[in-house]
Amino acid sequence: ALLLICRFALAQQQSMYSSFLLNGFIYNPAIAGAEDHLDVKTSYRKQWVSVPGSPTTMYASIHGAANQRDLNRDELGSLPMRGSSTIKFKYEAPKKIRHGVGGFVMNDRAGLILRNTISLGYSVHLPIGQKYYVAIGASAQANTFRLEKPVLRDQGDDAFAGNLNFGTMPDAQLGFYVY
Repeated sequence: ALLLICRFALAQQQSMYSSFLLNGFIYNPAIAGAEDHLDVKTSYRKQWVSVPGSPTTMYASIHGAANQRDLNRDELGSLPMRGSSTIKFKYEAPKKIRHGVGGFVMNDRAGLILRNTISLGYSVHLPIGQKYYVAIGASAQANTFRLEKPVLRDQGDDAFAGNLNFGTMPDAQLGFYVY
């Protein structure tokens, strides 16, 4: 049965990131709005610097809480990076549902394959227990794929007469996050 299923399977080249711990929103749309600040990040990664056609990924992302002004600062879970903490953790359930929004743009090149992605995400953070949240998020993506013309010894192959543009293809992500 597994062999029959694999016959109809399609493969994907996933983008490679070095900074998963720094930008989980790229992987999981439920993280949007989990922090008490607007989170803006950019990244550039080139896997093998001296190898021609090596995988190269660039992205810029932004996400934050949509109802930031309506939330009590003591209910939010992130700590300041410098200085003393002014956040006092409560031991009662937060009273408000949080909403997060975000998006990212990405350019990914691996050999002759070029992919551009635009993604928009939304998340809902529901209070559970006394001090925890469960977040459910979804994102919609638009991907453009292009196969660039390779340099061939035999230039008479019509299959590689020019760049192959596969158009724009939709994609989606669903994520869960407990914090």
